[in-house]
Amino acid sequence: MARHGDCKHFIPDTANMAASEGMCMEMADEDGMPAIVNVFEDIKGCEKYDEATRIKTDTSEFTWDKDVRAVRGFEEK
Repeated sequence: MARHGDCKHFIPDTANMAASEGMCMEMADEDGMPAIVNVFEDIKGCEKYDEATRIKTDTSEFTWDKDVRAVRGFEEK
C-alpha cells in the first residue's frame, strides 16, 4: 500500500515532526494552496505519486529536511 508519506511530494508538518499530517505539494486547491493530508492515508492510485528514494527517520539530525518521517510506521530507506 502506497501512502502519502512514501511520496516525494509530501512535506511533513515541520512544527511537529511526529505529527500525522502534512502537505501534498501536487494536490492543490483552486487558490494554489497545497492539500493537508494524513501521512498514513492510502493514495488510491494518485497519478502524481512518485516514491521517495530516501526517507530519514533519525530526528537527532536534519530535522529541517523534508524527507524526515518521524512518525511511527516508517523505516529508514
